[in-house]
Amino acid sequence: MSRFPARLFLLASLFTALTACSGAGGSTSQSPPGGHACPALAEARTASLVAPANGATGVPTTIGSVTATSDTGLAGATVNLTPSGGTPVAGGIFATASSTAVSASVPVLSAHTTYTVGANVAEPTGDGCFLLIVWTIGSFTTQ
Repeated sequence: MSRFPARLFLLASLFTALTACSGAGGSTSQSPPGGHACPALAEARTASLVAPANGATGVPTTIGSVTATSDTGLAGATVNLTPSGGTPVAGGIFATASSTAVSASVPVLSAHTTYTVGANVAEPTGDGCFLLIVWTIGSFTTQ
């Protein structure tokens, strides 16, 4: 009987040590090397859809690419096309098309569908954490 309290104390100590090391009870978005917790960082940015034009209708389903104005770091982000009431479709990565525009490839799209064009990219903050940038670019409807 004398070993029961000792075992209970040992188990309680082990549980306390494990939960302290695992971060139980806390919620962080990232844990970079160095032991500090990263806050959940997000920022919304906008760019303008150039081709097809924002709000365009009758866009061919085989358009092949989208182009947007960008002077704030959209290059390198993956384009997302979200159909109305559907699952987002990933396109290519935005690459510099001119000094003020970026372009990304898109797959063949569904007919008679409105797509919202956007992109997400994670930028390092310099302390081992990342800032999630959510881009809103525009929309168009296919023929």
